[in-house]
Amino acid sequence: MKFQDYAAFFVLFLIMCYQVYGSEQLCPSPLPEQYEHMQPGKVVSAYFGNWDVYGTHQYQVDRIQAVANKLTHVVYGFMKPDDVTGECYSHDAWADIGVYDGFQSKIGGSFGKLIALKQKFPHLKILLSIGGGKYNKNFVKIAQDQEKLMKFAQSCIDRLSFYEHVYEKDGIEQKNHLNYEDLFDGIDLDWEWNVSALTPELSQVYTQFVQELRRLLDIRAARLGKKMTLTVALQVTPKIYKNLDLGAITPHIDWFHVMAYDFYGPYSGLVGFNAPVCGKNIAYSVDGALQGLMQLGVGPDKMVLGLPLYGYVFEDSAGYNSTIKKVDQVKTMSYHLIKSKYFNDEQVKHGWNSYEKVPAAFNQKDRIFISYDSKTSLQEKVKLAKDKRLQGVVIWRLSGDDAQHSMVHAIAQAMKN
Repeated sequence: MKFQDYAAFFVLFLIMCYQVYGSEQLCPSPLPEQYEHMQPGKVVSAYFGNWDVYGTHQYQVDRIQAVANKLTHVVYGFMKPDDVTGECYSHDAWADIGVYDGFQSKIGGSFGKLIALKQKFPHLKILLSIGGGKYNKNFVKIAQDQEKLMKFAQSCIDRLSFYEHVYEKDGIEQKNHLNYEDLFDGIDLDWEWNVSALTPELSQVYTQFVQELRRLLDIRAARLGKKMTLTVALQVTPKIYKNLDLGAITPHIDWFHVMAYDFYGPYSGLVGFNAPVCGKNIAYSVDGALQGLMQLGVGPDKMVLGLPLYGYVFEDSAGYNSTIKKVDQVKTMSYHLIKSKYFNDEQVKHGWNSYEKVPAAFNQKDRIFISYDSKTSLQEKVKLAKDKRLQGVVIWRLSGDDAQHSMVHAIAQAMKN
């Protein structure tokens, strides 16, 4: 065996054998006694990103049919918050509704395909997600104006039923009203925060906004005679979730989508695992995040665990727990790309960390460390979700899977078992 191979195996040996604080730290942590009587839920939800319809590795709504019977919910992202007008609107109307510069009488784009999908799989619930990580500044600007915020809440509800596309004909502005009343079954709010932006005042406004969405959804539910679901994507950074009024928010939502990933990435300083079940720092692990939320009074019946179908590739790296030299040398990569690029590369050595319950890979020659999730690690997380009596799991996101939908099938099987 060459020296480089010995070095790579040594790095992986550290990964596989690394224990936190010797063997003193108990993980997974015990379920709080008050939740032991609860039964785990059966939610298997998955995000679909409207931008995934483009590019080399397109993922169209049609592909969901292959796994639709494995899912309970599809979360369609994202609608954009307009901080100038206070409107909730499509940032890509062509991808979403298929609109173009002219009159259109029929719903097209991904919405049209979702309507067909739901007709074929009537058990499937479709949620419309508002926001996404790139629009946190838009949310904060809207929140400065109470009138604009309430207008935005109503606009979010309107997007569940119709879209008005404005176009010009013969120099005159025209409105194209497209109706899809029966498509969506609720809203997913993905209002994310920068730690420095979350003030007590904004936290209170955020709570009021969630409460207003619930009120408006209840009105819509009564009108249509069917349940309207409200979910909230929740970051697991302690400085964020501890400064939100979760006690006031929780009664108004169906569940939180717990974003239990990105524990180590471009800005973490050290090379680590994207989404470890356990961790050298308990707060930066899936188990630690769930436990932290439960300690704040969020019951497992109000949580759905996020499962990432992506990982991080750390370039010019000395391996696990080494210092990240430059932020731009850390790349986000979907599971299917990691699989195609690194699984059959003889230079890449793979290992499993029995404590943190995740795999990793290392190329000593090219100095590349890869943190990702496998079928086994995702099944471990499903088991954790069930043991913690959570409502279920949510996948971020469908386009990350391989052509066979291997990960979705593994997750669904683990939920069934």
